[in-house]
Amino acid sequence: MTPPAAHRATTAHLQALYPFVAEGGLGDRGVYIGRNLFGGGFVYDPWELYRAGAVTNPNMLVLGQIGRGKSSFVKAFLWRQQVFGRQAWVVDPKGEYGPLAHASGTRSVRVAPGGAVRLNPLEPAAPMRDGHDLTRRRGELVCSLAAASLGRTLLPHERTAVELAVASISGRAAAPTIPAVVKALLRPATSSASAVCSDAGSLAADGRAVALSDLRAAGGDGSEQQRLSEGLLADAETRVVFAQPASEVQAATELLGLTTTEAELLPRLPRGVALWKVGSRSLLIEHRMGTHEAALIDTDARMGG
Repeated sequence: MTPPAAHRATTAHLQALYPFVAEGGLGDRGVYIGRNLFGGGFVYDPWELYRAGAVTNPNMLVLGQIGRGKSSFVKAFLWRQQVFGRQAWVVDPKGEYGPLAHASGTRSVRVAPGGAVRLNPLEPAAPMRDGHDLTRRRGELVCSLAAASLGRTLLPHERTAVELAVASISGRAAAPTIPAVVKALLRPATSSASAVCSDAGSLAADGRAVALSDLRAAGGDGSEQQRLSEGLLADAETRVVFAQPASEVQAATELLGLTTTEAELLPRLPRGVALWKVGSRSLLIEHRMGTHEAALIDTDARMGG
């Protein structure tokens, strides 16, 4: 009896044969994250994937229920990315990134009312030769902040009032500040009004709506914040989803475009395991943390202290 001919197939097809199930992963270039639950290690680097055309942007969104490993993953990812020369800026309201910053050879900067450190959006990041260009950029920035606060485009006379206010204080030695711009809007200089053939009172009226828009707290209501969040979500082609409570599964399914199987998995994911959606790919990844990293990235230890 003649034996049957051997079957030949690629690994891409053989991975579908039970029990030899294996996931191809995203390649071998990037930071080691942990274990792919469908077999093999898992590495990830958004810039490498972007260069390879696997994703259209390097943005990443990480979400999940409290205590499921989000912070530990983010800290480990930032720590390991330093091997590739990556840098990160972290807004840390809880103060839990201090050990990581110290181990990275830097220190955290604390911003508080009355503190020694302040953030001034009107201060140039680098010296500029053309003072007129700097003044123009400052005026555009203040106009953008005012428009965001008012929820509408500035009227021509309002834009003129802002530009004159910024110009009137830009010649000083110190960098102008937002409160100084507001003061110049409410009490414009006579020279500023004369530049547009007006008077100080009329110019103040032109800029009053902008100065009462609270430039120092530019932002919108809940609906606007929701639109911003949805925009950020749409711009993140890598989504790392840790376990979600059952009550949030439906909303997560709609926002993230999850399949029925993925939605059913979310409440049952153990700590440290996340559903990764990278472009058109979906993977289950277990984050692995090295023993020497625990003191740097263990959020529970920090909260317990």
